[in-house]
Amino acid sequence: HFSEWPARPTTGTSSDERMFLREVRDAVNVAIEPLRAAKTMATTAEAEVTITAAPAWIERLARYRDELPGLLIVARAALVPGQPGQEVTVEVSRTSLAKCERCWMYRDDVATSGEHQLCSRCITALGGR
Repeated sequence: HFSEWPARPTTGTSSDERMFLREVRDAVNVAIEPLRAAKTMATTAEAEVTITAAPAWIERLARYRDELPGLLIVARAALVPGQPGQEVTVEVSRTSLAKCERCWMYRDDVATSGEHQLCSRCITALGGR
């Protein structure tokens, strides 16, 4: 009860950067929602998205390329630079990737481990079983 809150880091993701990433996530969710409403997809995790936008916008987003699927809760995310000043467009398709039985994410590293299909992250978390 007498512990103090940890100090807030002064470096790292700024508030503006978080708002930018939130804007990207909102654009992706708007594109996915019609497919979910039509029952083409049950969750956003089943989606593969291609984001096309102005080169400066894509360059800014490219710093997060490896984290995008997790941030957007999708199977894959591709970035395509468009024309300067172009509005953001998001193309969505249903993924063909396998689903991990533990984390329920569709990933390209899902493999059969014993009786189960698990991604490499889950295999590591389970101690390589």
